[in-house]
Parts: sequence; structure tokens; C-alpha cells
Amino acid sequence: FRRAAAATVLLTSIGLSVWAFSEAPQAVDPESLHPRSSALYVAWDGTEAHADAIEKTAQYKAIVDSGLMDYGMRLMTQSMMRLNEQMGAPGSSDELEQLLGGTSAFKHLYEQGVSLSVTAGDRGPNPLGTLVFHDAAKMSDQIPALLFAFDIRDEPQEKTINGRDVSFLMSPANPGLEIAWWKEGPHLVLGVGMTPAERIVALAEGDGRNVKSNKLWKRCRDRDDEAEVALVGWLDIGTVRDMFAPMPLPVPQPEQDAPVTVADVAVALGLDKLGAVGGSVGFDGEASVVHSFVDSPSPRAGLMKLADQPLISLKDLPPMPDNCHTFAAFSLDAQQAWTDSLQVVRSTLQFMPPEASEDMDQVLGMVNATLGMDVGDGLFKGVGNVYCIYQDSAAAPFGFGMSAAISVKDREAVLNAIAALEQQIPAIGAQADVPVPLTVQRTEYNGRLLLTLPAGVFAPTIGIGEDWISIGLYPQPVKAFFMRADGDLPSWKPSAQHKTALASLPKKFTSISVDDPREGLRVLYTFVPMMNSAIHTVAPSMGPDAVMAADLPPQELVIKPLFPNVGVSVPGPNGIQHYSRSSLPVAPVPSAEGGLAVPVLVALLLPAVQQAREAARRMESSNNMKMLGLSMHNYHDAYRHLPIGTVPNEKLKSPEDRLSFLYSILPFHEHNDIYDLMDREKGWTDEANREFAQMQIFSYSNPGYGSEGASTHYVGIAGVGKDAPKLPVNSPRAGMFGYDRKVRFTDVKDGLSNTAMMAETTDQDVPWAKGGATIRALTQEPYINGPDGIGGPFSGGCHILMGDGSVRFVSETGDPEVMKALSTIRGGERVPFEF
Repeated sequence: FRRAAAATVLLTSIGLSVWAFSEAPQAVDPESLHPRSSALYVAWDGTEAHADAIEKTAQYKAIVDSGLMDYGMRLMTQSMMRLNEQMGAPGSSDELEQLLGGTSAFKHLYEQGVSLSVTAGDRGPNPLGTLVFHDAAKMSDQIPALLFAFDIRDEPQEKTINGRDVSFLMSPANPGLEIAWWKEGPHLVLGVGMTPAERIVALAEGDGRNVKSNKLWKRCRDRDDEAEVALVGWLDIGTVRDMFAPMPLPVPQPEQDAPVTVADVAVALGLDKLGAVGGSVGFDGEASVVHSFVDSPSPRAGLMKLADQPLISLKDLPPMPDNCHTFAAFSLDAQQAWTDSLQVVRSTLQFMPPEASEDMDQVLGMVNATLGMDVGDGLFKGVGNVYCIYQDSAAAPFGFGMSAAISVKDREAVLNAIAALEQQIPAIGAQADVPVPLTVQRTEYNGRLLLTLPAGVFAPTIGIGEDWISIGLYPQPVKAFFMRADGDLPSWKPSAQHKTALASLPKKFTSISVDDPREGLRVLYTFVPMMNSAIHTVAPSMGPDAVMAADLPPQELVIKPLFPNVGVSVPGPNGIQHYSRSSLPVAPVPSAEGGLAVPVLVALLLPAVQQAREAARRMESSNNMKMLGLSMHNYHDAYRHLPIGTVPNEKLKSPEDRLSFLYSILPFHEHNDIYDLMDREKGWTDEANREFAQMQIFSYSNPGYGSEGASTHYVGIAGVGKDAPKLPVNSPRAGMFGYDRKVRFTDVKDGLSNTAMMAETTDQDVPWAKGGATIRALTQEPYINGPDGIGGPFSGGCHILMGDGSVRFVSETGDPEVMKALSTIRGGERVPFEF
């Protein structure tokens, strides 16, 4: 009995263990969910995976260890709470807490990681998009909100695939296209494409090779240095190009029977051998390091040939100021690059009608005539291959000391080009309608010619020496340049920190950039104490735990860990490589829960993005209304009156049954096709019109609501009072539109710029073809965002289209009498200039 009991207990324990193991989220490698054929791939490991490495970086020490980030976060929170209190917003603290807490989803991805891949398709174009939120299975209920942000609002369906509960949506516009999401072990997966869930699940279960077997994976992950890689990505342009290579392009080519294909254009541009573009970001001690590449094997042609420039080194750089903290230099054979660029253009023009080449020759002739010389054989003939832009802080503050230098290979040719340009300056000024004559001042310094063109507060100057051309906004930095060339002033030499950064980078290159973030922070920090004091004046302390002015860390503490950022680019037989080493790039910083800190910019960015999104939608809605206004004016020009609010129809007594005025303007709104297909003698719900009335007119939809169905979010203004749509045109309460009212611009006695024609509406389901409902009268306050349906999705008010075609944003808290005055065409009321 004891043995049997023991065996039973043992078997039960094993069974429970197996059951518990099968129910727990299994360890799934995020990479196993991305296909080997990923043409686009980006993967961020998350800060937790690299917390130790990130804590060693200079950026972490400067921003987090110094206390600057903590100060910024606390100050922002305090200021927002104070502002909300002053505005008297109820529940403002709760709203603020919700706002700051709204970053939690982004924060999770920031810490745990996220990866994205897109395939072009294995057998012809059949793309698959895969988005994996690492260790985010618990966030699956947030996907509908994410889709809602992209105006995808359908109710998801459910299905089961190999034991996984999958939610999905089918695209009504693209049959077969599906958006699906589900939990894959600890991860949350979102797939887009044809049967995306089935394809990704099969990959996860080993039925196919994942992205780790892609040759670009090893190339991006494995580096020659000891950097700890945190971010990788690539775009395999070659794979996408080759897949679409046979595809014909809609290019007119009357002289050839064969259509122009993607492959033809790629050859003409020199992109037929272009492969992948990719790279990685990692951490190496105090530095953040980037290595990127462009695969383009030699011999290169077309656009890619422009990468084949002579290599340069530090000794080839011009004499820059000894305290120069920012410069960028590159190598370019300008004369050859001009010839190669023209060849690329001419190669592409072979696919165009013959007159395209003639137009190009005419443009080139005009350019040469304007400059007084041939661009290639004149302007670029004498210049060398080294170009450098640098900051001369001694010349002028706030960036006005930016100067340039170009090497010289033939001074006589340069002087001839400058002389030709000098002769053309008066003509160029006249063509540009410059109000005063342009005069050039000629001076010399130690045998160098200096030309200065006074222009207001600036005096652009160019100096030509034996070895260098110097260009500045003033003569002084140009003279200082030649003094350094003569050894009369000290020139820049790499410091010990520069040498440390450059030690791990190639010694010869075609471009180099050096930027010392300490100098920018020093300039910024000179204003920070004043700004800090001002902020605390308008938002004083709110308790013993509030941030104080003295909490701002000293400038020296923030700047001390930093060092110059350096980057170089090098072409080779297989392509172009870029390497950089930075102390303060835009790079990750770990978050607070692990004893670290969330960047201030993360907290600021998310509400800023939301505001930017609303601003963009407001602008788009305003543009929609301007298009409507233009259509109204064109209609008026054609018929000498505005469209009647409903299409006249004696058989249909109810305005709600007739077609709306938005049908009448279709020919003037680039929708003649729909207008011609509909029968104006029938109602909008009649069988003859029903199908076409259900078509979507995107410019009738307010982007603030989304663009679903055949609704309009813009309505005509009928006037004041419930009977306004029925009033005669000479009534002082009549507006621009009535059920049967014909309004001419001459009837608008209040002035077109003082009279509202259309407005946004709060009603989201008004069919655009429906008469009656598409015009609104003012009947009850508040007139904006009130019971009449005039208003919109944007905070604070709505857009109004005026009779002159302009669009104004009218506040919902404005004077109701002003809104009434705007809504009538001959009320005789005074309308303030600003409303």
C-alpha cells in the first residue's frame, strides 16, 4: 500500500509539474518569430538587457547620475500641476497622473525591447509584416486602442491556430489582407498580410527558417570591436529590387515596343548592384558606437559612383581655429561628380519623350548663362577635393561664425570662375528683385584676393589663396583663416580625447565629422539658471517635496563625463562603411524601476506627439474645407448662384429624401464620375442612387473622426432659428443654404468675409448625399459643440468656412451673438475683426 501511495504521489507530482510547465509562458526567442527572408528588420533589445553597459556610458553619467533627469521630471510634473490648478481644471491631478502613467506602455517596450520585420514575399509579392513586443503578452488588450489610433475601429474576430487564441481583422478595402495579434509565450505578436498568423505560428513551431539564419543577422550582430550591441537593423534593397525588377513602369516610351521596367531604371541610376543598407548601435565603455554599411560592390556606376572619392586624412584638413569644437569635412571631385550626375540624368531621360532631353539642355544652358561660365569646365575646374565646414566661435556668436573651406588645385581657374561670377552679380540681383544694387568690395591680404558682398547685417566674404578657398559670413573669419595658414595664429590639432576616439576608427576616409556636445551644453546652460528662476517664479514650490531652484545640478557636473563625438565614412570594394563613437548621442537610457531613470524627453514626447497628431488633423480638415470653398466658388462662377441646399425635386416633398448640395458640387470637386452615375431626379436612397451614395468622398470626411463610410463631417449653415432652412433669401435670419433657397454672392449683404458658409459637425454619421441633414441652423446655445451639431473633434472649437473661401477656427467659448451674426447673410450685425 505504501509503495502504491508513493507511486501515486510521485506520478501526480510529475503530472502537475508537466501541466504547470505547459500552462506557463514558454521561453520564445523573439527572433524565431521573424522570417529569414525579412527585407526590412529592426530590433531593439531593451534597456534591461544592457543595463550594466548603459550605466557605464558617459551619457548616463551626464544625464542620470548628475541628477539632471530627475530634476527635469520633477519640475515638469510640478509645473503641469500648477498650470492645471491655475486654469481651474477639475480633476487636473488625476488627469496629470493619467498622462504620466500613459507612458507605461512605451516605457515597457523601451525597457524590454521590440522588433519589426517585413518580407517582400517568397514567391512573388506577398509581403508579411511582423511586430513583436518583447515580454508584453499582458499588453494584448491594448492592441485595439493602438489600432484605433490608426483609425481602425472594426470589432475584431477570434480564431484558434495551433492552440493560440488569435484576434484578427479583415481589411474591407483589400480582400485577403488581415491584421492579427496573439500571445506567443511571453511576447505579444502583431502580424499584417495574407494569413499572417498562420505563417508566423508555423515559423515559431520550426516550419521554416527564422531571421537568425539571414546573412545580415550575423553581419549586424557580430562586430569587430567589443561593443555590446543593443539595436540592429537593415533594409535589403537588392532583394526588393530584384523581386519587382520585371515590373513595367507607367513611363511613356513611343519609340520602343518593350515597356520600361524597374530593372531598366535601376541600371540607369546605377542601383542595379545596390544591396542592403544596415547597421547596429552598441555600447563600448563610456562610448555609444554605431557601425553602418551600404552594400554596393565595385565597379560602381551612376549614383553609387559618387561614393568613389579620393581618401583623405586629418593632415588634409584646412587650418581651423585652435578652439574649433564642431566641423565636418568630406572629399568630392566636384568636376567629375558633376559629369557623373549629368550622365545619370541623361540615362533616365532615355525613358522619357524626346522633348525631355531638350528641356534639360535648355535648363543647363540657362544655368551656364546665368553664371557666365560652364558649370563643369568653369565653376568646378579649379577646386580640389577637400570640403570642410567648421564653427569659428571667435568670429560671431550663436552659430554665425560658421565658415567653410575648399581646397584649390588650380588657382588661376578659380580666379577666372570668380571673375565670371562677379560680372554676373548685378544681373543676378536684378533678376531676384533685390531692392539695392549689389556691389562687391575687392581687397587683398598677404597676396590673397578677398571679395565681400555687404548684405544687411552680414557681409559674406570669399578669399582665394594658393591652397584654399575660405568662405565666411564676415571678412574677419576669412582673414583669420589665412593667418592660420601662414602660422600667425594657432590651428586646430586633435586633443587627447580626439585621439582616443579616432584610435578605433579608420585613419583614411571620405568624410569625417567631429562635434563636442560639451560646448553646446555650455551655451545652453548659460540660459538655464535664468529659465529655472523664471519657472519657479510662475510655478512656486508646492510643498516640502517639491523641486527647488537649487536642485538643478551645476553645469560642470553634467559636462564632466562627456567627450567629442567622432564619425567617419569609408568606401571599399564591397560598399561604404560608416563608424562613429559618441558620448551624448540620441540613445537609450535605462528606466526608473531598476534604480535608474526615465528620460525627460520620453515623458515630454508622448503628449507632444498627440498634440502634433491633432495639429496635423486640424490642418488637414482646414484644407478639406478650403477645397469645399473653392468648389462652391467654381459652382457659383458656372451657375451665378450657390448650390441649393437640397437638389430641387417636386416629386420629393421632404428635404430629407432629396440629394444634398454636396452632390451638386461633385463635378467641381474632382468627382464627375460619381455625379454622372447618379440620377438627380431620384432621391438619395432610391435604388438608382443607393450604391453610389454609399461611396466614400475622403475630402468630405474630417480626419479627426477618421475616414469611414459615406459620411460627411461638414455641413452648410442655414441661418438662425428652426425655420431658417425654409426662410426666403431676403430674411435677416437666412444663411447661405436653405432647402429651396437660391443664394447669390450679391445677396450676402454682410460681406463674404463676415458670413459663414459651412462648418464642421459633431455628428459622425450624416450621409453626404442626404438632403436636409447636411445643412444646420442655430437654434439653441451653445452654438458650437452644442445640440445643433455644429462643432468638431478638436479641442476648443471648430473650423468655419467663410463665404470668401477662408477658414477660421472659432472658439466654443466665444460670444454667441458673434456666431449668430456669422450665420446670416443680411442680418446687418457688426462682426469683430478677431472672433
